[in-house]
Amino acid sequence: MDAILGFIGTIFRLALFAIVLAIALAWWTYNALRRRAETVKEAQSNIDVTLRKKISLVNQLIDVANRYLDRESLIVMKVSKDNSEAAMQQNYQQTGTVMATIQGMAQRFPDLKSNEQFNNLGSAIEKTENEVQKYRMTCNAAIKDYNTERSKIPHVLYASALGFRPARYLELEAVESSDAGYQKTVFSDDGDRLNELFGMASAKMLDAGKTMATQGKLIAEKAATRVQQEIAARSLPGGTVPAPAPAIEFHYLDASKTPKGPVSRVELDTLFRVGAITDDTDVLETGKAGWTKFSALRREPESGAQA
Repeated sequence: MDAILGFIGTIFRLALFAIVLAIALAWWTYNALRRRAETVKEAQSNIDVTLRKKISLVNQLIDVANRYLDRESLIVMKVSKDNSEAAMQQNYQQTGTVMATIQGMAQRFPDLKSNEQFNNLGSAIEKTENEVQKYRMTCNAAIKDYNTERSKIPHVLYASALGFRPARYLELEAVESSDAGYQKTVFSDDGDRLNELFGMASAKMLDAGKTMATQGKLIAEKAATRVQQEIAARSLPGGTVPAPAPAIEFHYLDASKTPKGPVSRVELDTLFRVGAITDDTDVLETGKAGWTKFSALRREPESGAQA
């Protein structure tokens, strides 16, 4: 009995160790990839802020240039609240188009070209352009580090399940990218995928635990029956063990109508108590020809049924 209980305890300890190890591994992966994803997002934010600064300077330059136009005027650029990669690409290209137009005007209007405010704004815009390129290089370096870490084993096996998708390099000059395998969003901020992953794992672990518990109960009840027989034998004269009655065994159909068994009557009762079978489960006693419902068997006396 002690050996059986020890075996069951060992199985549960191993299962608990595996669960703790899986949770620790997922936690470590999540934190490692989250740090790198946040670095990418920070670099993208720096680019977005610098582009907004550049748009503001370009709009000031437009106001200066419009003073030298008689009938037509340049349209002031609008600053979008969208900070996606596509929006940054669009803003970057628009500023480039407007700057090219203004530079062409400067060639036709010498007074504009010599205007001090015009030249100061042009220098400030050139400075922000250099900052944008510097931040773009920093962003792409962070994306490279993120993608490299994500592609490592074991991260690559479950990074997508944790919400970490591959990131593509930021190219402000191009509107479309041929690399369709990379997503615009690097990291999913919501925890739905993470909760879903742990929920699935928990459900599987509970099912496994329920199965182990059922098997453990069956083993324990068999052991308890043997112990009771031994105790009863010691109380007889001479301490002899009476010859056991022939064991009655049964087969039954599970939920998918697959035959299972043979099992004893005690094991059938245990399966009923844990919900593995119901009153409507079909059972067949060994040596008999017809199937019957377990509810009918439960109404019969358990004469001769032993583990």
